[in-house]
Amino acid sequence: PHYREVIVLRNLQGLPFEEVAQEMGRSTGSVRMLWMRAIDRFRSLLAGSGLVAEGLSARQTSSDGADVT
Repeated sequence: PHYREVIVLRNLQGLPFEEVAQEMGRSTGSVRMLWMRAIDRFRSLLAGSGLVAEGLSARQTSSDGADVT
């Protein structure tokens, strides 16, 4: 899917979910879900390399501390 785009817009550019949704032409809810899946996928790739602890969720790493689930 569009994992790279949502990570760039949300985490690198620091856009709120509402602006990411507008930019991507999706609903805010679908962007939140896509972002959580992208973070989980990224984390699993890093865990496989031993660079990050397993068992952390997207909620625990939200950059703005918001409840994303």
